[in-house]
Amino acid sequence: MKVLVTRSRRRAWELAHPLKTAGFEPVNVPLLELVGIPGALMPFVLYEYDILLLTSAAAVDAVVGAYDAGLKEIERVYAVGPTTAAAAEARGLELALIPDVHTAAHAIDRMGVIWEADILWPSAKDVTSDTLDRMRGRGADVHQVAVYENVAPDGHEARLAQAAKMGIDVITLMSGSAARRLAASGVDFGDAKVVVIGPTTAAVAESVGLTVHAVADPHTVEGVVQAVAAL
Repeated sequence: MKVLVTRSRRRAWELAHPLKTAGFEPVNVPLLELVGIPGALMPFVLYEYDILLLTSAAAVDAVVGAYDAGLKEIERVYAVGPTTAAAAEARGLELALIPDVHTAAHAIDRMGVIWEADILWPSAKDVTSDTLDRMRGRGADVHQVAVYENVAPDGHEARLAQAAKMGIDVITLMSGSAARRLAASGVDFGDAKVVVIGPTTAAVAESVGLTVHAVADPHTVEGVVQAVAAL
């Protein structure tokens, strides 16, 4: 079975390798690249925060750079997903919690009482408001700072068309942006089944007209591989 991997070029191997180990043939066509926004956290280094929410490895890089520039240490650090957690721990950040369910919503629910807590959330430039609304709805004072952009790689539509000619059996989507770019490409993958990493990505995929055949459980790379194997 040929499985389309749509992760960024930098992180494609994290899914491609276990797929290949499981006996599948990964076909890499990155549908996103993360580009850091230099100095995005500099205006906030004089603030003191109670909680740091990390939702991507790119955010970890930005925070470590801000610490080097004088950002005061934040005692409670929450990471969403094993990849983000691993990146944080590799850079020396001590985590308060890695939620069992790898979504921002569950991380926020596990924070306990956050009324009037000052939260720093370094994020992508264009994010849905759900995470922000959830924290503010519980009375937190949140600084959501765009520290990286999610951009479409040059030539991704042509590479998708080439992949479709190979006969793709399964398409994996690890983010809503990948789902949007896949749908916008207009490339016909025939009867290929779509596997997504979690409910948020599933909702975006369905909103742009894609049929989701399986949602990974748990919402991790390992869960995606298991979902592919179960098709």
